[in-house]
Amino acid sequence: MKSFERPLRQNSSVSKLLEAFGNLYMTLEHIQTYRGRKALWYYQFDLERMRLDLAKRQKINALHQLKKQKLLKLREKAGIFEAALTQKGLFEYVRLQLHFAATLPEDTDCLVVFDIPESLRPLRLQWRRFLSSIGFIPIQQSVWASNFDIAKPLSQLIKMAGAGDWIRVYIAKQSD
Repeated sequence: MKSFERPLRQNSSVSKLLEAFGNLYMTLEHIQTYRGRKALWYYQFDLERMRLDLAKRQKINALHQLKKQKLLKLREKAGIFEAALTQKGLFEYVRLQLHFAATLPEDTDCLVVFDIPESLRPLRLQWRRFLSSIGFIPIQQSVWASNFDIAKPLSQLIKMAGAGDWIRVYIAKQSD
């Protein structure tokens, strides 16, 4: 995954749709299948509140935009629509969560500590670029800190990526 040169705009219809899918993904740990004749029926179950905010055309365009940006995979089998967030979609979802994350109290940080094997060097470099793109700063090469409270979505992302053996997330308070 490349760093995010052109991140999604906060509160755009595309970012709202990605957030809705990401929230559902994080809740269920997978997107379930729903029946329907059009893609609109697929996400009507969870995005009912968005009906007032977005016109039908905007929803459909946002869905296609997520697919075009490879943040979401869509497919149809015999009238059943399936959608799944891609790895890139999960990373973008976590990046969007920073816009809504609370700032941690004074002297408290969200720390990410990782020890990715040398044989997976590209993954380690990708992880550093990702942490940098979401506002983390390096304390050491494999210890990064942020003052935003995003430990939970970041931990879920790491778990889903199967990197829990190498990457840990902590909320740490400085001692006096």
